[in-house]
Amino acid sequence: MVWVAVVFVANAIFLAVLWARVGRGPGAGAEAGRRYLAALVGQMQEAVISTDLEFKVISWSRGAEQIYGWTEQEAIGRTTIELLGAGLPREVFEDLRTKVKSEREVHLSGERVRKDGRRLSTEASFVLLTDAAGAPSGILGVTRDVTEARLAREKIQAALQRNEQLVGELRSTLQQVKTLSGLLPICMHCHKVRNDRGYWDRIDSYLTTHTDAMVSHGLCPDCLKEHYPEVADDEPPKGA
Repeated sequence: MVWVAVVFVANAIFLAVLWARVGRGPGAGAEAGRRYLAALVGQMQEAVISTDLEFKVISWSRGAEQIYGWTEQEAIGRTTIELLGAGLPREVFEDLRTKVKSEREVHLSGERVRKDGRRLSTEASFVLLTDAAGAPSGILGVTRDVTEARLAREKIQAALQRNEQLVGELRSTLQQVKTLSGLLPICMHCHKVRNDRGYWDRIDSYLTTHTDAMVSHGLCPDCLKEHYPEVADDEPPKGA
């Protein structure tokens, strides 16, 4: 991604330099240079837009048509504030002009609006254009649509977050799970269980220690009759 961004910025600077050299001036050489520049811009997928310092569109590339939905005929003579600045205050564009005039190169990312109202995530490089005397005359912008890349990153981040959550839940579950396996030595008379240290525990204590089961106490019918016959006689028959 860094390499792509460097190439993208370099393209904007290269176009600005080429524009300055062949965009004005008479002669067959200058005309050939302008044809070369037009052919080069026409092959670019990025939106290549040149404006004057009031953001009035001077040129609008094929890539700009595809990204923003406005045709060249519709865009020429109108301002990028009108075409692309829906919902943005004019100060945003004025700040851009100030930065470009002072820094010569400005690189921004943000949102722009297509003709059909759909919002795009974009990355753009802006370079100052100058006239024959070297005075600022306009702005050249090269913009690419990174909406799909942003959505893909968001999906990957969401998937990673879900995975982290699932891993955390699994770890928590594994920490809570206690299992019994193998043979349990149980006394055939008192039914105590021999623990790992060789001591004999009551079976309810052993289960509480080695599992997540909660043990409650009661009397089965047979023990009730054996130990509490006076109470057993008062018990209603099962199913009554």
